[in-house]
Amino acid sequence: MYKYYYLFDLISLLLIYIAFFLPRWKSSRRELFLKSTFYIYICFVLYFTLMPFVIPIPFVNFRMRSSNINLMPFYDFLQGHGGAAREFVLNIIMMVPYGILVPFIYRKKMLSTIKYTLGFSLLIETFQIFSYGGSRSFDTTDLISNLLGGITGFLLYSLFCPLASFLMNKIFRDSETVNKKPYKAAKRDRILFGIIILQLLVRSTLVAYL
Repeated sequence: MYKYYYLFDLISLLLIYIAFFLPRWKSSRRELFLKSTFYIYICFVLYFTLMPFVIPIPFVNFRMRSSNINLMPFYDFLQGHGGAAREFVLNIIMMVPYGILVPFIYRKKMLSTIKYTLGFSLLIETFQIFSYGGSRSFDTTDLISNLLGGITGFLLYSLFCPLASFLMNKIFRDSETVNKKPYKAAKRDRILFGIIILQLLVRSTLVAYL
């Protein structure tokens, strides 16, 4: 049954891209390519960390267990869990593209990239407490590994930025942004977000009562 909820989440992300982000980015081929790549990457991260996202309904009955939150760094290592090292490495690898794309696209310095990486990781870990009705957990070790991944990505960006910028300029040399105006959410965008939130609430209710 959960495989259909994966599909709902992926369709929602696709509709958000088409209706909201594509109109903002399509005026520049360079911006469209880079930011679309970043969006696809974010979707993959959400797929592996949060999807399918099912909120606890009724929320008043949600009980946050102590096992949902681990504030002790490297607790899995200390307990001798076999997959701890593998998960730690995978979390680092997962955030490397984030550490590369954020400074490359948005021209962020190292400190800003670290703050964005930490914020993104913190957001995911927090949502994991509530997703699946509380069956996932907030793990401090994941925050550390994600942060290391973001720092690694930034170092790689610093090393290869001149080459990457040269290639981007060659490929998109005629794609300067023209008529760049602030994009305002249209009525259809608000309707779309309303529909997405509604289907999330409906399927979360179905999971709770069926």
